[in-house]
Amino acid sequence: QVSCGLSIINSISCLIGVYSLKERGSKGLQVISLEKAIVVAKDILRNQNGYDVESMNIDADDTNSKWNQYVVSVPQVLKQDAVEHMRLGQRNYWAIYFYPKDKNVFGGDAYVFIDKNTGEVIGKILGS
Repeated sequence: QVSCGLSIINSISCLIGVYSLKERGSKGLQVISLEKAIVVAKDILRNQNGYDVESMNIDADDTNSKWNQYVVSVPQVLKQDAVEHMRLGQRNYWAIYFYPKDKNVFGGDAYVFIDKNTGEVIGKILGS
């Protein structure tokens, strides 16, 4: 709750305060940082799937570029039940990609999807 005084300066401050309160909850506003999302994703892969995340590279950025490149090269991934169930097109999310540091290891990669607004783990895709 924002309380406002009667002076012009207080009224302007009050308007800014009310605007800020409304913006904190807006759909497009990022609540969880990428760094925090990576920590959550590491914990999920380590604790639920037994991944040695310290032996993996992590690729994540503000535009989910690795995921977007993957979808362009393998568009049928969007038709998989697990991916359809996540409803990524309706969400603001981080797509965090884990892959082995050892270039001689094939498979064993993973994507973890974290909702930017809530921090919820939306889902994951595990490579074989």
